[in-house]
Amino acid sequence: MREFYTQVENGNLVKIEVELEAQQKIDEVEFYPWLYTVFIKLKTPTAEGLADEDEEDFLSECKERLALKLEEKEKAVYVGSKTTDGWYELYFYLQDPKGIENQTKDILNAFGYKFESNSVKDRKWNLYETNLYPNLLQSHHIQSRQIIEELIEEGDDLSKEREVEHYILFQTKSLREKFIASLEEKELTCKDEFERDSEEFEYGIIVPIIQMVDIQTMNKTTDMFMELCAKEHAYYEGWSTSMAEEEN
Repeated sequence: MREFYTQVENGNLVKIEVELEAQQKIDEVEFYPWLYTVFIKLKTPTAEGLADEDEEDFLSECKERLALKLEEKEKAVYVGSKTTDGWYELYFYLQDPKGIENQTKDILNAFGYKFESNSVKDRKWNLYETNLYPNLLQSHHIQSRQIIEELIEEGDDLSKEREVEHYILFQTKSLREKFIASLEEKELTCKDEFERDSEEFEYGIIVPIIQMVDIQTMNKTTDMFMELCAKEHAYYEGWSTSMAEEEN
C-alpha cells in the first residue's frame, strides 16, 4: 500500500510517497543490498518546486513502467519517491545494479526525460527507514488526510466548522490530571475522561475543538497536540468528527 505526505526540508516543500508494504521486505534486506536512486528533472514544476497535476500523472505512469521493468523476477523493490525543488526522485532496492542503467534509460527516454542515477550499498535500508517511512507525526498527517478524503467522498461541506474530538492517552491518572490542568493555558477543555483495560496507556481524555477540517488546519492542530504530549508524557491517538450539519 502506498501513501504520501508532505514536509519541509531545508526550506523546500517535499512530497513523499512511500510503499509501506516494502517494510515487510526488511527481513530480506540481504537480497536487496543496493539502493538505486533515479533523479528526474521536472518539465513544468510549480512555484513550490513540485509537479503540476498533468506532469504528476505522466510521471506516475513513467514510475509504474520503470518499477515493472526493474522488479521483473523480483530483482528490485520500489520503496518510494520524493518530489522537491524541481526534481522527482525514485528509490529502489536491488539485488545487483549491473545493467540497471540501460533498463532505466530505455524507459525514461521513451517518456522524454533526461535523468541522473546512482547505486550505493545500503544493506540495512537506512534511507527507507529514515527518509521515507513516516514517523509518528507524519503518520498522523496521513491519517488526517484519509479522514478528510472520506468526508469529501460522503459529500461533506468542508467550508463549515464543526466539533472535532481529539484523543489523548496517559499511563497514569496523575499524568492525566496534570495534562487537564495544562489545557487552560491553551484555552482548551476536557470533554470527557475514559479508561481502557490492559493497555499501556490506560487513561484517556477527549479534547473538543470547534474548527475547520482542511488538511492545513488539522496538521497544525495535530502538531500542537504532539508537541504538548511530548512535554507532558502523553500519547496523542488522533481525532474524529462528524459530517457538518446542514442548514435548514
